[in-house]
Amino acid sequence: MLNHALYTDDNIQAHYTNGGRIAEFMGSLLGSVEGKSVLEPAVGQGAFLAHFMGDPASIDAVDIDASALDHTRGFYHGPLNLIHGDFIELAMEEGLFLQSPLKRYDAVISNPPYGLKFSKEFRRLLKARYPDFYVRESYGLFIKLALERLIEKGRYVFIVPDTFLNSNNHLPLRRFLINHFSPSHIILFRSRLFGTVQFGYGSFCIIAGDRQRGAQTVHWADLRNENALPKIESVSWDFENADEFAAHTTTGWVPPTKRRASMVAHSTTLGDVAECRTGIYTGDNTAYLGFDPMRLQRRANGHAISWSEQVRFAPLTEDEKTNGFPAQLYVPLIRGGHREPFEQTFWAIKWDHAAVHHYRTDKKARLQNSRFYFREGIALPMVTSGRLTASYMENSVFDQGVVGVFPRSKDLLPFLLVYLNSTYVSRVLKETINPSANNSARYISRIPLPEGYAEACAQNEQYQKILALPDRKQRLSAIDDAISGLLTNRSTS
Repeated sequence: MLNHALYTDDNIQAHYTNGGRIAEFMGSLLGSVEGKSVLEPAVGQGAFLAHFMGDPASIDAVDIDASALDHTRGFYHGPLNLIHGDFIELAMEEGLFLQSPLKRYDAVISNPPYGLKFSKEFRRLLKARYPDFYVRESYGLFIKLALERLIEKGRYVFIVPDTFLNSNNHLPLRRFLINHFSPSHIILFRSRLFGTVQFGYGSFCIIAGDRQRGAQTVHWADLRNENALPKIESVSWDFENADEFAAHTTTGWVPPTKRRASMVAHSTTLGDVAECRTGIYTGDNTAYLGFDPMRLQRRANGHAISWSEQVRFAPLTEDEKTNGFPAQLYVPLIRGGHREPFEQTFWAIKWDHAAVHHYRTDKKARLQNSRFYFREGIALPMVTSGRLTASYMENSVFDQGVVGVFPRSKDLLPFLLVYLNSTYVSRVLKETINPSANNSARYISRIPLPEGYAEACAQNEQYQKILALPDRKQRLSAIDDAISGLLTNRSTS
């Protein structure tokens, strides 16, 4: 076995798939296993085995939890070979099932472990062996190693978080699938269908396919609004042809109806009209970030400062922007998190000569995209929950928890500030661009703009009045009305 810990946490938690029709769905998608060899690399309590269609010739079932294997042994009496161990470690050793290390299977079915973080030592080994693969999270590597055990034309079914469908980090996994293990079915649903188990992922998917090169027609089912999975024969499938599915491997896989709906009356993206950038990291926020103690009284990773005396609010000269001040002064800083459209920040960052030199030279610091500091623009929090929020910023530095949006034309600012605060944009971002909570600049730049966005600038005075509404509920309602009206007028014109 490998001579180091695989995971950062020794308490490896297992989430077993016993609820609803999940196991039934997966057995149906796997198809007949009559007379076939099957691999179940994270068998848990054996929920899938009870839903096999036909009698397999052999089942190799692996799990790290000995008690789970005992449970499986107690209720399933088919041709079952139980292996106690971690599948990833066994596969990495090239010694899975020592009696037949090169064994291949007709079918693979699994609920892989997810949310587990590999140790730094093991990640170094993984990066050396798989330099183009994302190895910070367990389920992507688990899928890869399991699929490599399939014979040509072999069948697979997995249930995993849906983040790999869109995440830039998991682009290598999507390419791996499209090139060698073509998906045939993707079913999306909310994690609540697991029952009482709570996950750090909002949505999951069941993905099924075959070991073959090149894409095939994909059957999509978006059940994220359902409270329970229907019977599989009752599912209304949305079909996407092979070429269209393959064409979106880089940008992300989205249900075709969602993609088509988001592209109606859209031909321009936010990245076409604005720069989208992330900002600074000091390397030591406690030492370099100050806050106004009159407005921030909770514990924070910074230090209290005299806001009126130590913070420079006036515009800076070009030399001051680049090199800082001779004296120890601060400038306003926009940090990640929710802000009202014109909310004044209570954070500031040291901006004297020594501090700027530190940001520029310290190995832990990142003075990234500094040419966009102090510009007039829009701040979006990189980490969101629910609705996207956008706020105005100027004469400020912004940190790495913010995506700064800087329109090439300032006339676009009021419209974009309204548009990016709308429910419509939040829905498009979550449903067709990135379903996770982390929105990088790359994702934000792909937000589509409606046709007529340029003409909408004629309504800037109206947009400014909407943004100035003091009641948040009333303001958000007015924002949604304005954007809905814009979209409706363009689609009917």
